[in-house]
Amino acid sequence: MKNFDYKKSQQFLEEKERQRQRCLDENVFSLKSELNKNRSVLKQIVDFYDNFIKNEFLSRQGKTESALIISDLICNYYTCLETIFLRISQFFENDLSPAKWQQRLLEMMALEIEEIRPQVIRNENYATLRELMEFRDFKWNYFELDYDWDKLEFVQKKFEQAVQMVEADLKKFDEFLESIKNRRKNAFTSRRKSERSID
Repeated sequence: MKNFDYKKSQQFLEEKERQRQRCLDENVFSLKSELNKNRSVLKQIVDFYDNFIKNEFLSRQGKTESALIISDLICNYYTCLETIFLRISQFFENDLSPAKWQQRLLEMMALEIEEIRPQVIRNENYATLRELMEFRDFKWNYFELDYDWDKLEFVQKKFEQAVQMVEADLKKFDEFLESIKNRRKNAFTSRRKSERSID
């Protein structure tokens, strides 16, 4: 019976670990790229909204087309943001149940998952985003062309409040993803230095 080669076994396990780390790094890169792409879309929606309010809204205030434009922009904004939340959830926890998953997803983003990820959104932003989600869900099932302007103005205020907080929250989460990459890179470098000093 051949003697077990511990050194080769160790080398094999180390190589498997390096492959696993490379795969995780690639996944983090991929997640960061997707989030940045969607953040860019969010910015385009906000820029269009700001431009519309500044240059066209006053001349169309109270008109149906204004309500359609504003409500569509708010719905598109939240749907794009929800896509970001879904990708984060799939990457870190991936345990959404089919029942009321959109509501649960938003709740999860306001939670820190210990030793896995920080909050994605601050607690004070949760209630504001919930208003946008509920408006989006209502809009999906509302086909009439008459709008309640009081309700729409309320949702507009919530949207404008959310925009600043969301960008700050997503920037902070992006920094967390960057720190994951840096920790892994530093850990790998330290391990390689240790291996060389033993040799």
